[in-house]
Order: sequence, then C-alpha cells, then structure tokens
Amino acid sequence: MKRLTVILLAMFGLVLFNSCKDDKDDNPQPTATNILNELKGYAGQSADQIASIMQSKGFRLSESEVEFEIAFYTFINSDSTKQYDFMEYESKICMLSYEIINNTRNTLISTFEKNSQNAISFIGNTPLISYEAEIGFDEFDSQEYDNRSLFLADYNIKKNNAIYISEYWMTANYIVGSEFNYEEEDGHYSLIGYGDMNLMPPFFKSNNKSIFEMLNKKR
Repeated sequence: MKRLTVILLAMFGLVLFNSCKDDKDDNPQPTATNILNELKGYAGQSADQIASIMQSKGFRLSESEVEFEIAFYTFINSDSTKQYDFMEYESKICMLSYEIINNTRNTLISTFEKNSQNAISFIGNTPLISYEAEIGFDEFDSQEYDNRSLFLADYNIKKNNAIYISEYWMTANYIVGSEFNYEEEDGHYSLIGYGDMNLMPPFFKSNNKSIFEMLNKKR
C-alpha cells in the first residue's frame, strides 16, 4: 500500500520542550504548534549535528543505513514511544519525520488529525502545487484523493474502519505530510513529516513515494 507522498519529513528547527514540573521529563514531546518548525529547522544540518541534538533530547540512534549517496537515520526514545527519522543527501538533512507509536487506535487517530491541522497552519497562504490523500482498508482496498473536501467527507465516515490514512501537501519549496497507520505488519503509529524540495535528490522530486517508504525502508 502506498504511504505518504514524500520522503523524510524535514529536519527540525531546534525547539526545546522542557516541562516546568519539578520532575524532569527525560523525553520531552514536541507540541502540535511547533513540531513542523522544529523539523524545518533540522533541514540542511549534517547527520553529526542531528545526532548531537537527538542525544540532548533523550533519543538514541537505533538504526542507520547508507545507499549510494543517501543515508537514513532513526532515533528513538527510551520507552520506544517516540521516533525521529532523517534522510541525508550530500551531507545535509533533506527529509524527516516525527512519529508517535501507540497501540490505542483513538489516540493515533486524534494525533493524525492534530498533525494534519498543524500542517495546514504551517502552510498558511503558501500556494500549493499538489495535495494528495489516501484511506486504506487492506492491502488491496484503498481510495486516493486530490481534493481535501472530498477526502474529509469520506474520512469522517470511514476512519473507524481504516488501517491507513495519509495527507500530503506539496509547495514549491517543501512538502509536509500527516500519516496514521494501524497495520499489524508496519506497526501502530501516527507521524508528521517535512521535506525540503531544494535539498532532496533530483529524482525524488518527481517521484511520488511516501514519507514512510522513503524514511522507514526497513520496516
């Protein structure tokens, strides 16, 4: 089944999320209002810079892979409930995503909806080149959309039976996406992603692959 229309959702602007509680949060979670700005801020940085930032946030490198001129990195928190994925090209992060891993369906659906609204707020009045969405029910049964009103009409009816839902927005300079997945094979998660169109490999710019497929190649 096709996954989100992009690649790693961009690297994140360094935003610290420290709690004001007396007890220190070892794995602070980005808020819905700033996660895309965080991801955007990471774009253009090197893998070494990102590794240092992830370590300071309580995330460890769990997986890395290099194919030709492209490198993929996954960082996960101590209880494996939050994850960052990065794609590096020509020593610069060009795509990335932030993922919530949870077995509670309603929590993941709610996170997906918040991520989509955050993407819309992030885009603002920026002109779109394309919009794509998908609702999947099994490996062979899915529906694709290029109009958000049509997507939402079906989404509100079918979301409780879907195992995969995604939305992507592409502009001249970046692509952002939101994804929900409840397939057993791929795991239970919701993610938000960012890709810098000016930093991506040339062949990716014309290739309608999803963030999941590009960033999470080994799942």
